[in-house]
Amino acid sequence: MKILFVQKFPCIRNWKMARALKAKGFNVDLAYTISPASRIYSGLSDDVYACCIKVRSARELKELASSYDIVHSHNEPDDLTVILLSVGVPVIHDSHDMISLRPGRNRQEQQKVDLLEAAAHRGAAGRVYVSDYMLKVAAERYNVDPQKSVVFGNYVDKCDIPAVFPPRIKEEGIHLVYQGGLGIRGTHRDFSSIFSCLTAAGIHLHVYPAAHTAQFAGNLQKSPFLHLHESKPPSEIITEIAKYDFGIIPFEITPQNRTFLNQSMPNKLYEYLAAGLPVIAPRLFSLEKFISSTGSGIIYDHPSEIPARLEELTTIRNTVNVRQFARTYQEEIMRLIDFYYLIESCKGRRK
Repeated sequence: MKILFVQKFPCIRNWKMARALKAKGFNVDLAYTISPASRIYSGLSDDVYACCIKVRSARELKELASSYDIVHSHNEPDDLTVILLSVGVPVIHDSHDMISLRPGRNRQEQQKVDLLEAAAHRGAAGRVYVSDYMLKVAAERYNVDPQKSVVFGNYVDKCDIPAVFPPRIKEEGIHLVYQGGLGIRGTHRDFSSIFSCLTAAGIHLHVYPAAHTAQFAGNLQKSPFLHLHESKPPSEIITEIAKYDFGIIPFEITPQNRTFLNQSMPNKLYEYLAAGLPVIAPRLFSLEKFISSTGSGIIYDHPSEIPARLEELTTIRNTVNVRQFARTYQEEIMRLIDFYYLIESCKGRRK
């Protein structure tokens, strides 16, 4: 089976998925419009793809895609999927986010996003979603066929899990860790108030930003309990964070962005679990469902609740092997392969 991955620039989900497919003997080519993975992520090689091809126009993309058995198009945005729908080969739309749920656009921008998203979900031969919530929304909005849709999470790469874990930090106190993006003020990744709440309670917070910039660092209130570290390559992050006590998934939640955030099952969830860290997460639909069903952490309504629940978290750490819930791409990849064969076998039939 000839497989083409398509994305403006490959995200870590795209890269890890391709690596797992390669381990099963599949050659995956990458078509990108902006940059390959090696220019975005420190330490990542483009050799997980059999071939990396920069495309410069819609026509060039369609001509390239026409020679493949399966085209797996990763959002966001959704426009590349829509371009590919007329190619005549099965196109799988991988929805990392339902973009229409993100607030803050004017009416004209929202209409454009809605139209592209609807066309991508309705027109694709198959669909991949990161969470059950996303599939539920897509089914309600676009009447997608659940039999030609699959939920495939943001798992961890088995190769990134160390054979021997480092000892926990010996410094006094509780040490939380956050790794991931930091946003400017007013966004759902503006964690300044959440971080201040934790450090004011005497909790050490170690932050590993996805990108280390002065702008993000300037948003964070200075505190002896706040430790801003240099970014780490994806291959090193699980080993690095394993020395702390617990991992936190913060979001700045508002009535306007709650529905958008309800779909979230971020990479860091599985990375914390792979590191053996119980997870602290806000009450959002997908995260609450997972953490409550596995007993792998706590759900909070307001960060001010967290200090009083540290003993509960310690009990979880001492009694629950949370690593068992950290699924890997290598463990799950056969579900995606089987899905490819299902969609390829339906070529030419009505969706």
